[in-house]
Amino acid sequence: MTRTHYKWFARWLATTQVSEHRINELCDYFVEDNRKFNRDLFMFVYNKNKSEYDEYNRQLQDRLRA
Repeated sequence: MTRTHYKWFARWLATTQVSEHRINELCDYFVEDNRKFNRDLFMFVYNKNKSEYDEYNRQLQDRLRA
């Protein structure tokens, strides 16, 4: 897989309820698949998208409560 695929996975995982443990297991698999896989970059993209997704959900909940 390529960097684009890994970024897609990170963005997708940010919108799910997958545990950190499972994400780390997935990263282990990615390292086996591609020795150039960058776990730090993957987690950066995941955390960035997770915070954006969580903020979007908070705003949506606030609008629904109003």
